[in-house]
Amino acid sequence: MTESSLEETAEKIFGSEHPAAVAHWVDYWKRGHERNLDLLRSFEEVFLLDLGKRRVLDAGCGVGSMGEVLRERCGHYVGVDVNRHVLRFSTPAARRSYVQASGLSLPFAERSFDCIFAFDVLEHLPGGLLNQIRFLTELRRVLRPMGTILFTTPNFWYPYDAHSRSYFAHYLPVRLADWIHRRRHPAFLKEHGSTADIPLLTPRRLRKCIHAGGLTLLHELPCCLDRDQLSHLSPLKSIPAYLGLGWYVHAEFWGILCRPDARSGLRLKLKTRLVRLDGDSSRVVWQDFEPGIDFTRKSFSHQLDRGWYAHEPGPPGYRWIAQESVCYLQLEGPVSRLRIRGFSPQGNRIRFWVDEICVGEHSMNPKSSFDLTFFLPFRPPEDRMVKVLLDCDRTYRLERSDDRRELGAVVSSIELLP
Repeated sequence: MTESSLEETAEKIFGSEHPAAVAHWVDYWKRGHERNLDLLRSFEEVFLLDLGKRRVLDAGCGVGSMGEVLRERCGHYVGVDVNRHVLRFSTPAARRSYVQASGLSLPFAERSFDCIFAFDVLEHLPGGLLNQIRFLTELRRVLRPMGTILFTTPNFWYPYDAHSRSYFAHYLPVRLADWIHRRRHPAFLKEHGSTADIPLLTPRRLRKCIHAGGLTLLHELPCCLDRDQLSHLSPLKSIPAYLGLGWYVHAEFWGILCRPDARSGLRLKLKTRLVRLDGDSSRVVWQDFEPGIDFTRKSFSHQLDRGWYAHEPGPPGYRWIAQESVCYLQLEGPVSRLRIRGFSPQGNRIRFWVDEICVGEHSMNPKSSFDLTFFLPFRPPEDRMVKVLLDCDRTYRLERSDDRRELGAVVSSIELLP
């Protein structure tokens, strides 16, 4: 992609009599890499976004800047855009491809992608609300059950419109707004046709689109925050949030969408939870959830909940458990067995639960190892988060007077197997 070729395309759109519009259009696409990198970092600050083995769809990819940002950071990247005049500047490469298609009818099978980017696309769908809903419904169709959609779109109630680079004009009737743009910002009409072709979303309209599209926000507010987090970061903005107006205070909506039945599992990947659980953000390794935990390989702190002890004496590759300990495993295929390995310093009985169903128990002799496999009495749905609970009859304390932990046993690995 060269600056001269971008200028040639821009002059075809705006004409040589609008040099400022040509320069702005060229600069916008030239800065696409920087803009997409900033957006990606913003989402990575709040959510565990590990794309290493994932299939990514970039809906409304433009010149393919996000594909350049990701490069080797995902399993495979597919960029889609309806506009050939910008898509032709994209550069296919290994694990990276581009397709000209409408977001209202994507040429992909159901459940094809783990992560979808939809940056500043909703407001560019002509046809208004019906097509905006149709677009989100189509994204849901190609999204895997535990997948996420990262989106941004401007807030109608913010007075400045970046498309026309004007204040308040989008509040006016379409004919009047177009009349003003024809005299003050004619380049806007040359690129977009009419104010009606940029249907900005109000908070109410966005909520309706999300709900009608069969999706839900991962956070309570469309700014990747819950109300209590907003209260901590910005006390003034939190006041309208608690009055039910938290959607109205943002210049732009940006958030993470998912299927409603996956929301509770995906919220386990919020960075606030992971840092609080580990207690030391400098030691957190941001890796995705897996269907198994092997402490001989990694710490897996992010997949653990209550009842695990991070610092303990004893051999490496083990973690102590309390009387009750919980962890989470993310499935990507069918499973039928639960395997647990570990060691018991004392005589004990331990029970194993998968999604609140007891799948087996085991009596342990003092100072004995165990390697147990239990067949599940049910088949968990694929592509979901599974809760595993370990429940000991007895606990004991180490002989150190300053150690008040109630210890049950040590575990080296937990995994769900086909």
